[in-house]
Amino acid sequence: GNDLSGYLPKELGALAGLETLRLDRNNFTTNLPSELFDLMSLNDLRLADPESDVEANIITGTLPTEIGQLLNLTELLLQHQRITGTIPSEMGGMIGLTELRLDDNLLVGTLPSTLGDLSNLEIIRLDKNLLNGTLPSELGQL
Repeated sequence: GNDLSGYLPKELGALAGLETLRLDRNNFTTNLPSELFDLMSLNDLRLADPESDVEANIITGTLPTEIGQLLNLTELLLQHQRITGTIPSEMGGMIGLTELRLDDNLLVGTLPSTLGDLSNLEIIRLDKNLLNGTLPSELGQL
């Protein structure tokens, strides 16, 4: 990988036509700038390496509700990070999502039933978090 470091600049949000953002295998220590969620053409967001269990980037903070605005996103890879808080119910609006990797974070709370609306989902990894409650029956509709 590369050796890019620092934070993800909010100016990335100005790249209106950006479809793919792959910055895995780097050394960023950052939160997710809210401007990222203005990238309506984005279909692939990878800040973690899907082939590795090794933490490279360190993404912190929470998943904002605005993440649900990324309707064209097909792959969201944010595993092996330090993301806290709950999984926003708005993620159920990300209808193009085929792969959701949030495993090995510090997520808490229950799984939102709206995840059952992600009818194109093929891979979902939520293990190694601090989630509780029951598995929503809506997930059986996938």
